[in-house]
Amino acid sequence: MESKPRTTKAKTGKGIITAWLTDSGMPYREDGPAIIAQTDQGVITKEIWMKNNEIHRDNGPAFVTYSELGLPQEKIYFQHGKPTKTESIFGELTKTVKRKEDTKFTNEVTFMRDFELHNENGP
Repeated sequence: MESKPRTTKAKTGKGIITAWLTDSGMPYREDGPAIIAQTDQGVITKEIWMKNNEIHRDNGPAFVTYSELGLPQEKIYFQHGKPTKTESIFGELTKTVKRKEDTKFTNEVTFMRDFELHNENGP
């Protein structure tokens, strides 16, 4: 059994990446994202949840990108390395696309504005 993941930080040209790694060097963190990217000013730009060397999260998005102001831009849900749903946020407008297991898009698209169903170009 491996010990508690250790934290490592790396400076890049765009900021700082913090990763929680197992003894074997795999990104993993039980109580939060295994990888966090942030600007030099500390604004989080990406969060990635990992399990068994795959992008995975049971209850929520496993890959989240943020704007330069720290607001969520895109949330991608993964199960065992496969994307299952994507939420893209553009200002107040959110587009949710559900995916099949084989990661092909379905016809289920929901538009929301201010947390209510909304679509200017249709029902």
